[in-house]
Amino acid sequence: MTDSNNKKSTYLALAGLLLVAAGLRLYTLGSADLVSDEHFTALYYETRAHHTFNSLIYRLIVLSQGILGESEFALRMPSLIFGVASIYLVYLLGRQLFSPSVGLLAAAILTFFPWHIWHSQYARYYAAVIFFVALMHIFFVRALQKDSILFLLLGGVAAFLAVDSHVTAVLAPASCWVVCAALYFRPERLESRFSARIVKIGFWAGIAGAAVAALFLLRVLINWSSGGQGWIQYPVQVVYQHFRLAGALLAATLLSVWLLERSRDTFASIYLAIGTFLPLTVVLIAALFMNIRVDYTIYIMIPAAVATAAGVVSLWRRLEFGREAAILIVLLMLVEAMPKLVSHYTDRLANYQRAGAEYLARQYREGDRVAAFAGGLR
Repeated sequence: MTDSNNKKSTYLALAGLLLVAAGLRLYTLGSADLVSDEHFTALYYETRAHHTFNSLIYRLIVLSQGILGESEFALRMPSLIFGVASIYLVYLLGRQLFSPSVGLLAAAILTFFPWHIWHSQYARYYAAVIFFVALMHIFFVRALQKDSILFLLLGGVAAFLAVDSHVTAVLAPASCWVVCAALYFRPERLESRFSARIVKIGFWAGIAGAAVAALFLLRVLINWSSGGQGWIQYPVQVVYQHFRLAGALLAATLLSVWLLERSRDTFASIYLAIGTFLPLTVVLIAALFMNIRVDYTIYIMIPAAVATAAGVVSLWRRLEFGREAAILIVLLMLVEAMPKLVSHYTDRLANYQRAGAEYLARQYREGDRVAAFAGGLR
């Protein structure tokens, strides 16, 4: 009876988080002007929907516009769906690796994480990348737990869809391969509840996959590096942007990985550390010679949220004064997030240039002169 009540409470809490997440992402979804690359999406989504690669999000936008009508709201709806769904997936990943309580806390972190909210309201492919990377992690961990080639293949499909959404997501399956390589050469660090067979298959499959994809990825790298920025300015910008957008979460992840290693949760500490910091390190190095955006590592929030949640729960349960430390970490993350949340919504409410155009249309009289400025001019 107790287990049944606990499950019911967990599902109710999860449902509540998903409702809150949906509400936070619906608010201002259609009331803000298009910004940055959203203009590209609005202009070319119908054309891009017919491309062989990188077309999924555009196909969904075509569907959304057909159902909801042409509007900013419909243009952003696929991102919102992927964003809310990824919160459910991060719960599943936390539950798989640790417990339902870790899954719930990880889902709560993403629910209120400003960077995640931003991309759930942004008419580009990054929310899809987050979703498919989360799905990849779930299938990969399940394959190791169940000794299942089927789940490993499903993880490969999810990884392909993530990379197809944006090629920089290749660092997510690459991090899974590095985990396999680390455990392949150090099998003593693989806990008995995980499959050594899947580690070996994943290791060799990753080498084969890299060989197949190498020429395509090399062409992409050459194109990007040809438009690179200065080697001093841009890396500094990328470091600062990561600190501004996810500094508290990454710091909590470092602490949590250390706690997991100390508690001998070896696989989880290796897996989450590599999944979070390998893509980040590669992008920071790449920023020395090519044009890099901070959004190219958007998916590291998945393992980072799970690691942080696991560290907080571990502190709460295992250490003297652990509850106080766990509460302090959560409070610090909330304090860091709240100003960003407030500024996110106030900026979106203020950034609605159509209101000015509508005002001019109402006030216009024959003979009036109207000066037109380029879109985006403040």
